[in-house]
Amino acid sequence: MIRRVNTLTLVFLIFALYNHEAGAQSGASIIGKVYDKTINKKVSADWVVLVKTGQGLETVKQFDQVSDYEFSNIPVLPNAPYLLRASYKGVVYTQNLMIQENKKYHVDLVVYESTDRWQNISVRIPHMVVLRNGNQLEIQQTFEINNSGQTAYVLSDVNKPTFRFKLPERTQFQNAQTSHNQSMAVSATAFAYEDGMGINQPLRPGVTQIQITYTADYSANTFELNSQWYYDIEECNVFISPKDIELVSDKLTHVHDERMEANNFSIYAVSGIKANDVIGMKLSGGGTRQTEQNNESIAASDNMVQKKAFVWIFLMLSILSFALFFGLNRKAAAKPYQPATGQKKQNKQQRNELLKKRDTLAQQIAQLDDTFNEKEIDSPTYQKRRDSLKSQLRKAAEDIHAL
Repeated sequence: MIRRVNTLTLVFLIFALYNHEAGAQSGASIIGKVYDKTINKKVSADWVVLVKTGQGLETVKQFDQVSDYEFSNIPVLPNAPYLLRASYKGVVYTQNLMIQENKKYHVDLVVYESTDRWQNISVRIPHMVVLRNGNQLEIQQTFEINNSGQTAYVLSDVNKPTFRFKLPERTQFQNAQTSHNQSMAVSATAFAYEDGMGINQPLRPGVTQIQITYTADYSANTFELNSQWYYDIEECNVFISPKDIELVSDKLTHVHDERMEANNFSIYAVSGIKANDVIGMKLSGGGTRQTEQNNESIAASDNMVQKKAFVWIFLMLSILSFALFFGLNRKAAAKPYQPATGQKKQNKQQRNELLKKRDTLAQQIAQLDDTFNEKEIDSPTYQKRRDSLKSQLRKAAEDIHAL
């Protein structure tokens, strides 16, 4: 009798062990290290966390003070990315990762040393969009900040800006947004600093975009929009709508573009702007552009870095999307237009765009959570923005599944 019980117990233990081993191999795994590209060695991060996206953000697991990490038993998410995130010396680094198979993924998180010196950084303004809306001018100005070095520009004093800007006289600031390496923009906190304004945003290696929006009274049917910047600006491209607004400037040159003119935009450009130079623009007349349903891409020429490293950057903008930007604080980015050569190719392009949108929405939510945790926004604003982003993320996932 005792022998029989022992035999049954042994069988049960073997069965349980088998199930445990099978369960341990039931999901995917991620193994990697935190790698400092500035000094080319492995380093210890403040924390490393794996975040599951989809209907929302869910922390899978977090490690504190680690150089190496391994996440196991990770469920497959065929239509949503995981976010692998690390905090290193006060800067958060994020990498998207698709888990589509039950296998081992080797993914290292690249981080950088920080510096408080402005070096190896250049600035251009690919888009400065000026729109007349009734008796008001609405201006969106995009700064493209290229850090070509191997250190992140960081100031530990949050009351000091890593990037400064000055509003033209007689204009009213609306909001600011930031993005990194062509991701979708998220809200940023801008504050008064000396004779202008600033944003304390780590400028990591790569391209950081800072978009500011402001308005001006146009009831007199004329306005002098004189812009001045704290940095050398490689180039500035100005898009004005409606195109019958007259612009007088001794520095801006008109750029002929039939496609943009057909969509009621005129384009002007200037290059080689020195810090503190004043670019004067006297605007007068022009009708009020009506909301349109078709979107038009606004394109700026590439700088030398982008010609080698990036494709053309296009900003999707019609009056409808611009109104939504001011009303709902949203902005969408589009890829360069290409004629359709077949339904299959069009579907593939749509899927790629949706996948990119899904990834960037997930990053937006993660960054919004960081902003809230650092108590930079209040709870009602946080919840409202998060609900909106989650709704967009859910819609993107549904659209991907439908293709």
